[in-house]
Amino acid sequence: MPPDALSSRPVAFVLKLHRDALPARGELFGRVEHLANGTSAVFASGAELIAWLAGQPVRRTATFPHVLPPLPPIQP
Repeated sequence: MPPDALSSRPVAFVLKLHRDALPARGELFGRVEHLANGTSAVFASGAELIAWLAGQPVRRTATFPHVLPPLPPIQP
């Protein structure tokens, strides 16, 4: 697939949480990968994950087929 074909698709990431991570307690650590450009990072906190995601290129288009509803809050 040519690189420009990937840039016209919605942005997608793979998030792999470490087996010892406890998301309900806010303990997030693992690995994240940007599927379109192949960059990846290891993160040791939710703040590191958000910072890395915020720094990734995003192509916004008016043709995105739908908007997902917000997720419900995590219950302890």
